[in-house]
Amino acid sequence: MHNGQERFIGHIGTGNFNENTATMYADMSLLTSDKEINREISMVFKLIRNFKPDKFKFNHLWVSPTNTRSRLIESIDNEIVEAKNKRPAHMMLKCNSLEDTELCYKILEAAEKGVKVELLIRGIFRLPLALKHKNIKALSILDRYLEHSRIFYFNAAGKELIYIGSADIMTRNLDYRIEVTVPIKNLEHKTLLKKYLELQLDDNTKARYLHGDLSNTYRRNNKPL
Repeated sequence: MHNGQERFIGHIGTGNFNENTATMYADMSLLTSDKEINREISMVFKLIRNFKPDKFKFNHLWVSPTNTRSRLIESIDNEIVEAKNKRPAHMMLKCNSLEDTELCYKILEAAEKGVKVELLIRGIFRLPLALKHKNIKALSILDRYLEHSRIFYFNAAGKELIYIGSADIMTRNLDYRIEVTVPIKNLEHKTLLKKYLELQLDDNTKARYLHGDLSNTYRRNNKPL
């Protein structure tokens, strides 16, 4: 209760509530009292109880299988528009696996149109491995703790939109599971998450290049691919 009124606290994370994996997985969580987000979190539970995805509309959350795919594509298309208009266009995508065919093609399209694409993909990576594109940098980091967080950054015409959630860029996560991705609104949190992505993209100790000869060589001292 707050000033005699009920207040709801919502939690959205990139992992799950598991006592064993919690000791070794590196995840992110948002704990929020934001009314708009919590209203949509309650809708997620209604979706679970009454699985009719076409009956639910989410304006703030990305919820698979209703709108995660379309919102990802929309966000990438917005960066493509910025690049076509000779404005800064940049996205950083961090997840366990990049597997979905449509999204792989969309990411390639973005790079071809001039969007700076930086990828942190720990596991499955289905972009053409022979690809060596000046606008794409793809790394995988394996270390003591399992890199498990899903974080999506888009420059968005300088608005810098950042999302965290449970969905990998895989067909199963976009179309066949209930997954939730949430926008980060707090400026301090956005700055922290962006810095986190930039630090991992600059890693020269545990990061490996994902490239065509399948050697997955370690990245050392910012040596170019």
